[in-house]
Amino acid sequence: GRVRWRYVAGAAALAPPTVGADAVLVSSNDRLVHAATRGPSGGGWPATWKPPALGWPAQERSPIVPLAVGPRVFYGTQDGWVQAIDAKPGAKVWETQIGAAGGAAPAGIFTAFGGGWDYLLVGTAESNGNRFYALDPATGSVVDFFPKSGDPHFGGIGAILGMASVDYARGQVYFASRLGTAPNTLWCLKLGPASDALTLGWVVPGATVGPIDGSPVVRGDRVYAGNNAGVLWAVDAVSGTPLYSYPTADLAVKGFPFPDRRN
Repeated sequence: GRVRWRYVAGAAALAPPTVGADAVLVSSNDRLVHAATRGPSGGGWPATWKPPALGWPAQERSPIVPLAVGPRVFYGTQDGWVQAIDAKPGAKVWETQIGAAGGAAPAGIFTAFGGGWDYLLVGTAESNGNRFYALDPATGSVVDFFPKSGDPHFGGIGAILGMASVDYARGQVYFASRLGTAPNTLWCLKLGPASDALTLGWVVPGATVGPIDGSPVVRGDRVYAGNNAGVLWAVDAVSGTPLYSYPTADLAVKGFPFPDRRN
């Protein structure tokens, strides 16, 4: 169809826009969050919007979460900060630094949608020794991180570049990584109360599934992830047992596999 309107940001936008109830939001390499009015004649700034400055580019799409306190969009920036923005006026609600490098969009579990807890879940993206965090979505304070003292020791986790996937039914979260000094690249953590919100569920060695820059996706009793060599893997969500792989004979699988959720 014909183009009805367009909006030009101040720099390259590497993530797709997010369509919210109040506006269309897009992060840009000019380090701002832009907004455009919805509708067939849209494209202009919403009347109340003020572009929040993130301080560094956010290059992954971040969903808008309709919480009781108002709609929130959560961004992970390349310099290791996580930031919460009010999706109506663009006001920054909080910001928390979790490392020296990051950029993955935060995933979340919320009691408002049937989850057992309210956590934002996101990892860091340094060359080695990374952590995976649970943050309070209301304040940005750190609830827990993995690995910490007493957790199973594998060595340093490689860079976590993709958004995690939350399994509401099992109370688990899955994330993928590059190789660090730890030999694993696909991880499952069990979610629990704030006293110990993140505990190890299972891991899959990188020697099996390879380094993964993208995001795993859970569908039914399987977790799907595409690696940097272009191979799609299916893994059992309960045990972490690799079930099968499909080589695409192409380059790295980017983003995330998209399962048919209709049937």
